[in-house]
Amino acid sequence: MTSDDHYSVYNSGEIAENFRLILDEAKRHGKLSIVLQTARWTTEELVRTPSEYGESRTWLPDAHLMMRCAFARPLMVEYAVHER
Repeated sequence: MTSDDHYSVYNSGEIAENFRLILDEAKRHGKLSIVLQTARWTTEELVRTPSEYGESRTWLPDAHLMMRCAFARPLMVEYAVHER
């Protein structure tokens, strides 16, 4: 990848729904702002440098996926990087 290239970030409907629930919970506890800020920062990292962000967990050779996990308080994300 060149410095102008970016990765694409995809999530399922289930993940989107779970995130809405997290946002609802954060709002109830007065933490919506920090959760949104952390989510934006995490998304930026996933678009720019997903192979450097977080920790590697498992390589799935048949799918060409590197499973990774990252923590940015108060959130934790599990994701896969597909280099192709």
